[in-house]
Amino acid sequence: GAGSFAHQSAKKYGTKDGFTDNTGRYGASVVQHDAARLNRIIIEECIQAGLPVISFQPSAWMTAQAGEPSSINLSPIVSALQNNIIPCVYGDVIMDEVQGSTIFSTDTIFTWLIKALEAQPDFEVEKLLNVGHYDGVLDDNGQVIENITSTNFEEIKKHLSGSAHTDVTGGMLAKVEEFLELTKLGVSSYIFNGETSGNIEGVLQSKATTGTQISAA
Repeated sequence: GAGSFAHQSAKKYGTKDGFTDNTGRYGASVVQHDAARLNRIIIEECIQAGLPVISFQPSAWMTAQAGEPSSINLSPIVSALQNNIIPCVYGDVIMDEVQGSTIFSTDTIFTWLIKALEAQPDFEVEKLLNVGHYDGVLDDNGQVIENITSTNFEEIKKHLSGSAHTDVTGGMLAKVEEFLELTKLGVSSYIFNGETSGNIEGVLQSKATTGTQISAA
């Protein structure tokens, strides 16, 4: 996710909703640059850790129409996976055929990427991990909601809102809605705190950890 690197400029220029003048065009390039800067930091950290990671800029392989994904070229990412290279994607400015530009959050990109990978004969996505500085999806009392499904979502939805920080892509509510879409493909998602020791390893190894699981009913 772009965090403070790109959401501030995205809000300033209204890039998610497109542009009609040169200021908006300039703004789209600023937001795209801000998101790419953060991605390069992540890539550098991965390389220093000895991981074979390559950045895949979403605006180079996705397009949109009226704010919705219209095309996706998966072949470079598939090739990377087949060669045991880790593709690193990120929330990005996407060219839009109707309004000039939009912004796809990392969650939106993951949703469409997983759908496209699931359609490939050689790939099956097991689960999606959303790692943040939050303990999971919280209710009004600050307690973690352990499981969300399509059955209990309407009741839980009243606890959810956008981010407390600047976030042009919908915050936790949008995140949960994206991940519920993936349950239709049999893909469970986990929202948990990556700053808690052992959490990432635990989720990867399907051990009990604190956080929220979003799964099929």
